[in-house]
Amino acid sequence: MPSVLYERRDSFTVITLNHPEKLNALSREMILALSDIFKIRADMVHLEEGQQRLEQGQEFLRGEMREMRTQLRDFSRKFSVFNDTLTQIQADYRDIYDRVRELELGRN
Repeated sequence: MPSVLYERRDSFTVITLNHPEKLNALSREMILALSDIFKIRADMVHLEEGQQRLEQGQEFLRGEMREMRTQLRDFSRKFSVFNDTLTQIQADYRDIYDRVRELELGRN
C-alpha cells in the first residue's frame, strides 16, 4: 500500500500520509512520494493556468475578430461608395469626351 495518498477534489488536492504503524513519520519513501505529488500538482496547476490563459486568449481573439469584421464591413461600404463615385466619374468623362468629339467633328 502506498505511504502517501492523494486525491484531487475540485480546485484542491487532499494528501494523506498513510503509514500509521510508523505514526506517519516521514521516511525517504514518503518524502520522494510527496515530492512527486507536488511536482504532479504543480504541473496540473500550470496546465490549469495555461488553460485559463488559452481561454482568455481565445476570448481576446474573438473580440479582435469581431472588431476586424466590423472594420471590414465599414471598409467594404466605403469602397462601394468610392467605386460608385469612380463609375460615375468615368461615365461623366465619357459624356464629356463624346461631346468634345462631336464638337470637333462638327467644326471639320
